[in-house]
Amino acid sequence: MDFNKIKTDYPKAYKIWKGSEYYDLKNERRLYDFFDENGIYVIIDDIWEWYIKVDEYGDGRYLYEAMGVCDSRTECEEEAFEKAFEILNDKLS
Repeated sequence: MDFNKIKTDYPKAYKIWKGSEYYDLKNERRLYDFFDENGIYVIIDDIWEWYIKVDEYGDGRYLYEAMGVCDSRTECEEEAFEKAFEILNDKLS
């Protein structure tokens, strides 16, 4: 994952992540916990589709924000996490 691009394109979300306990450039899987804590749920299924659902109001009503189809789990994670950074950055604006 290109964290320099994330830092440049989604600076508010990157700053929140960098200040969190989940900031770890070597273990991208910690991003699942980071986004969960921020009400953005990244879901990757077994046929390499990804979804993001957002608890927009904090009451358990989820909105589906994005989805995509990939060729591998790694590709799905990269696409989904970048989209999750975009969503969080927008929420912080």
